[in-house]
Amino acid sequence: MSITLSASGAPASVVLPNPQIGMSQQHNSHTNFSLTMSGNVFSHKKTPRSRFLLTFNNLVICPSDKADELLAFIAAHLDDLVGIDDLNSQAYSGYIVNQVHEVQRTSEHFKSMTIEYEGNPV
Repeated sequence: MSITLSASGAPASVVLPNPQIGMSQQHNSHTNFSLTMSGNVFSHKKTPRSRFLLTFNNLVICPSDKADELLAFIAAHLDDLVGIDDLNSQAYSGYIVNQVHEVQRTSEHFKSMTIEYEGNPV
């Protein structure tokens, strides 16, 4: 099983191994409340979004560096609509929330990194 990030443009996609066990998913269902001058309260429910915190451990450096491939993909598509096909065969469409701040070298041949993604189920 793997997770695939895809977008239009170059690089078009990156295929990564499953994220670490315990990948967090937070369902955000925001509601806005408005108060009128007459005292009426109105609520508007926004489209629910899911926020993912994906931690990838042991990204192989040899023969190709998956961590560098992921960093190049994020740099190219940070403000673009990015699709994710996750390990549960669910497709999402959304945005990568922020740049990766830290890439850890866990051993001579592996790296580890965490990305944050927010999107809607397709």
